[in-house]
Amino acid sequence: HPTGLSGLQKKEGDGRSPAGLFTLVRAFGHPAPPKGYSSENLPFLDIEDEQCVDDKTSPHYNTVIDPKNVGGVSWNSAETMKIGLYQLGLVVAHNSPKVTPGLGSCIFFHLQRGREKPTAGCTSMENRALKALVLWLKREAHPLVVQLPRAEYRKLDGSFPKI
Repeated sequence: HPTGLSGLQKKEGDGRSPAGLFTLVRAFGHPAPPKGYSSENLPFLDIEDEQCVDDKTSPHYNTVIDPKNVGGVSWNSAETMKIGLYQLGLVVAHNSPKVTPGLGSCIFFHLQRGREKPTAGCTSMENRALKALVLWLKREAHPLVVQLPRAEYRKLDGSFPKI
């Protein structure tokens, strides 16, 4: 939780997006990266059998992982990554790299289910906008995302543009 900001803390299963400043660490999707993707963009994970572990008792909590690479499924709960909403996405480094069990997991930018349809804590976008974002982001720029309620954003020291 950002220092000096008030409000609820993100918790596993609360259905809320985390508030703060986060790195966008990689893109992911299936069946392939979008046309126009290059090595200058964020690293891209081709999704096959990966899961994002949301079992707070697992040592793999808040990790996108292929069970084959860790001796099989050893967790009680995870999100299957090879689904329609995750044909294209970005990993938001919330509760990372130092992971605290129970503070939220598997936060992504991903495709929308439809207009005005909420997510369980992620950011959803239309396909065209998400594809443009994935292609625009460059790894050497170390992209960040600011996610805050407007009132909290306005309390910041002016280092960000006013909205």
